[in-house]
Amino acid sequence: MPSDFCRLCFAALASGEICSRCAVDRSSTADPGDVLLPGCMLGGKYKVGRLLGRGGFGATYLAWDTNLQVRIAIKEFLPRQLAARLSGRTQVYPYTGSQDAFNIGLGQFLSEARNLAQFRDHPGIISVLDFFPENGTGYMVMEYLDGDTLEQYMTAKGPLGMRVILQLLIPIADALRACHAAGLIHRDISPDNIFLTRDGRVKLLDFGAARFAIGSRSTNLSVILKEGYAPFEQYQRNGRQGPWTDIYALTATLYRLLAGALPVTAPDRVAGAPLPPLSKKGIKLPPGLQALLDKGLAIRPEQRYQTIDAFLSDLKKVLPNLEPHDRPGGRRNKLMVSLVAAMGLLALGGIMLFREAKPPPSIEKLQARLTAIMAEYRCSSLDYSIGADRSVRISGYAATSKDVNRLREAIGGIGGIANVAFEVGVHSWPYCEVMAVLERLVKHPSKITATLALLPASGEAHIGEPLTIDIRGPSFDGYIYVDYFDAEGNVLHLLPNDQDKINFKPARAHIILGRSPFTRCWILGGSTGEQLVALVAATKPLFLDQRAEVENAREYLPTLAQAVDKLPEGTGAAALLFFQLRDALPFGSRKEGCRER
Repeated sequence: MPSDFCRLCFAALASGEICSRCAVDRSSTADPGDVLLPGCMLGGKYKVGRLLGRGGFGATYLAWDTNLQVRIAIKEFLPRQLAARLSGRTQVYPYTGSQDAFNIGLGQFLSEARNLAQFRDHPGIISVLDFFPENGTGYMVMEYLDGDTLEQYMTAKGPLGMRVILQLLIPIADALRACHAAGLIHRDISPDNIFLTRDGRVKLLDFGAARFAIGSRSTNLSVILKEGYAPFEQYQRNGRQGPWTDIYALTATLYRLLAGALPVTAPDRVAGAPLPPLSKKGIKLPPGLQALLDKGLAIRPEQRYQTIDAFLSDLKKVLPNLEPHDRPGGRRNKLMVSLVAAMGLLALGGIMLFREAKPPPSIEKLQARLTAIMAEYRCSSLDYSIGADRSVRISGYAATSKDVNRLREAIGGIGGIANVAFEVGVHSWPYCEVMAVLERLVKHPSKITATLALLPASGEAHIGEPLTIDIRGPSFDGYIYVDYFDAEGNVLHLLPNDQDKINFKPARAHIILGRSPFTRCWILGGSTGEQLVALVAATKPLFLDQRAEVENAREYLPTLAQAVDKLPEGTGAAALLFFQLRDALPFGSRKEGCRER
């Protein structure tokens, strides 16, 4: 499609020309992945520009209304675990076995758009202008907002004053009151979904109805939520949710703004972990605020505020109890007023927040900072990409949910990032256990390392496909062992196996498991999600006897650890491969069976 236009202001450009107003480079040839290309037309009148964000359930684009000649934002329903789009195409195809869950989510997505359209004139809720099904999925057309999320603003500017924090919640609570009165629950309140516009408005974004519908009715997708902000009922597939669910998340947001850290997650609290008062963190609160936090964050729904009005009533009682320096005209506010001339002013209903006119860090500095942060996490497999507009995508896996939250906060603390797509999960068992056994060998110099790769090299495979693994042996003659760890707690020995028992290979050997001359082959099945394959090479056999082809992984790992520990320095090497196993592809487009090759 024709794409000679600026992705930001949509001005027509000659081929290769850079927009003089926006200076956006359009020369990138990177694979767009599963999102729409700039220039695509939607609904017969909306022209897609740049990608604003890609999350687990959808993508949001900056677009141009060719009728009204204004910029708008379009959200596309595109759940990563349920459906796919071929790169450069427009049609979306649900995975085999996921059609029902996809349809449930799509129906709820369009229903949510219809419901939100009634709040078009509400000052605290993003305006929905249009919605429609197309390309096998659905689209929601919204007003385009120029500004930052509260998360981005805090990242760039640091902590906010207590009065600012408390008054900031009032327009958000007012927006929730309107939603609850109409029978809608947000289900995803957090600083990521509170937007501060450059002209002084506070807007509530990104309702989670589609995610709730899929999570509560589908058997192949767990409930998606934000740990720390989500109450316990959201962790339960059929948990009873209502206004009290949003009140918990709103109170958790208040806790985060005051403490600079998330509250203890709801499941940990149910298991007995305490949520200490903020005074234990050295934070002095005005009378009544700790009681409001305790009630809003009560584990049992019936012990929480049942309505936003009740929450707001107690919140407004706290405001007169603030210390003088947090009141209008106090020392802190006078200091803020004195900075107006040097900073850009963002007025929020009488609240003043400031934006420093400081140049953003270079792409190289962002790369160095991201690399340093990710190196701090033990047993992780993390990756990042940085767009020309300084938007960042963080993907991969960390060892624990606490590491995921800590990483999210660390990334949020980097200045100069436009938008963050955070797609980090928790490593499934036994990735960290295997890594602990093989870490010494994996970190050997490159001259003796071995490598593993999935064929074809896409990073994912589908149930029903043959398992094919490309192996490059180390720089020494030796014995090669390849193990597949599944989600059920078993280990499948791919080499040696019951039919291919000879695993001695010359230095730098190149072999492909699942293909001739090997006899044994495998068809992928079992549970979807992250899969782990480990390779160990040694100059001497690790085991004296042939092992059963399938074993209990928890019993096997200690035996493997003992064998690896006995290897002298320089006589062993290891490699790890992890990939995503998806549901079977649609329309019978799966690959040939391994017996047919």
